[in-house]
Amino acid sequence: MKTRQFNSSFHEDFHDSSYSVDEIIAAIAERFPGTRITAEDWYAERRKQEETVIAELRKHGSPMPTADHILNNLDRTARDAGLTRGVEIPLDDGNVLQGRVSRKLVLLLSNVPIEPIVAERLREILRSLGILNESGVSLAHPIWEARPRKAGSYFNMAQREEHEQLYWAGYGRIHPYLHLEGRLRPPRKVRSEDDKQVLQDGITGLERSIAMRQSDHRNWSTYWLIGKAYEASGYFERSYHSFRVAFGMYPRHADVAREFTASCLRTKRIAEGVQAARMARDQAPTNPGMVANLALALFSTEELDEALVVGHAALGLSPDNTAAKSLVAKIEHAIRAKAQTGGGHV
Repeated sequence: MKTRQFNSSFHEDFHDSSYSVDEIIAAIAERFPGTRITAEDWYAERRKQEETVIAELRKHGSPMPTADHILNNLDRTARDAGLTRGVEIPLDDGNVLQGRVSRKLVLLLSNVPIEPIVAERLREILRSLGILNESGVSLAHPIWEARPRKAGSYFNMAQREEHEQLYWAGYGRIHPYLHLEGRLRPPRKVRSEDDKQVLQDGITGLERSIAMRQSDHRNWSTYWLIGKAYEASGYFERSYHSFRVAFGMYPRHADVAREFTASCLRTKRIAEGVQAARMARDQAPTNPGMVANLALALFSTEELDEALVVGHAALGLSPDNTAAKSLVAKIEHAIRAKAQTGGGHV
């Protein structure tokens, strides 16, 4: 699948973010450990590449009459954009988002559709930086573009196969109610039978999507969403079974492992929750999210000594991870409190 082409021009309704390029990238890197950036300005590097190509073509006899036009357009775009860094964001499924970041534009490209879990993380990060307004942009396409806007953004529901339409329609109904890590605005509360019916309609659409693509490896994401919808409705036993299927299909995904572990603990399946967290950590021992998830499970079962060791291991993998820092602080507080009451750790 080829990566889509994009238009890098800027429009009148776009404006600069109030955050610097490095602050924007730091916010992304905090949620996506391992994010890499270019030291040199993206446009400066691009100009060097263009100059090399032009020189090679001229060397082989091409007059390149449009060379000045190409370089002038690139220089003008660079001036409009300001400092721009190239960025590569590794995802849990092994894919990588590539693109560039400036105060005017965050542009990322992928060769595969982006999963809703990842999409929501990116949306929340950029909303917090004033780069993406609340209506959001679809990440179902291989290209994703977000800019600071004076006016509203848009959600583009392109023509898709029927099972994809069911999936995204179901996701659209469920999304406002979902409790998601890092979400800036609180989810809509399930206050009435009408709210429960909206969630059930979303679940029904997702289940129909699964039925139409039973062998599709991406069904783990659909089961995860169904679990989140049942969780929002208060049907924790049902959510456990959905998360269990998602975890069975994709145990290496940090969000899936975290939700399944939490679901196990919530439904009093303590041993299964710790076992799931260990299994996920063992499959991805260098993933700070997986390691922190195990620390959280151990903390929840009051296995404080091991929880502290594992928590520090997560911090070692991602020293700037605020969630891991907070968890370690809570574990240390619990150990001190236990020592004061005579429960050990003198």
